[in-house]
Amino acid sequence: MGHEISARHERVIRALRSGGPEVPATLRLPQVESAPARRTWRPTAIVAVAGAMLVAVVVALASGGGPGARELAAMSHLPATQPSPASDGALLDHRFEGVTFPDWSVEFGWMPDGARTDTIEGRGVETVFYTHHGHRIAYSVVSGDPLEPPAGAATIRVDGVELHRFRDGGRDVVMFERGGRTCVLAGHVIDPDTLVDLAAWQGDGAVRF
Repeated sequence: MGHEISARHERVIRALRSGGPEVPATLRLPQVESAPARRTWRPTAIVAVAGAMLVAVVVALASGGGPGARELAAMSHLPATQPSPASDGALLDHRFEGVTFPDWSVEFGWMPDGARTDTIEGRGVETVFYTHHGHRIAYSVVSGDPLEPPAGAATIRVDGVELHRFRDGGRDVVMFERGGRTCVLAGHVIDPDTLVDLAAWQGDGAVRF
């Protein structure tokens, strides 16, 4: 028995040294042998590439593209480049993408303090700043489809308005939608609920969601 195994091993070794056993003709690929320099796409390869492209498109559509919520939250540290909008009752005379910014001066004491226009990752972003007793917050509206809130954001509902709140670099942030547009309210405040109250305020129906 041992002699048969040894003989078998010897035959295998000799075959490997000689380049291995010949591949049967039925297993050969004529298109590869006849044109070795030409890349031949097989159905499975095409399906794999198409699948990868489809996944990329789905991911892009799911994310919606554009800036992240934390990137928008950082707007509160940027300087104003435009004058403060005038008041028009419960609203300011400042509108972007169908969203009119609120006037909180009478109800909450937050005064408009300049504005700015930016483009972030292909999205237009309009921001109005507000100040109150030395504190400054930014109200940003983003063009295009709504953006997803960051992972870990707490979702609450106040007066029928869905809000996503989180902290970012010492800033309190509230993210929500108005008229199908993403709005981000961010800044340093004494009471975190301040931003919740401001974001959900509807001004007796003047501030529409």
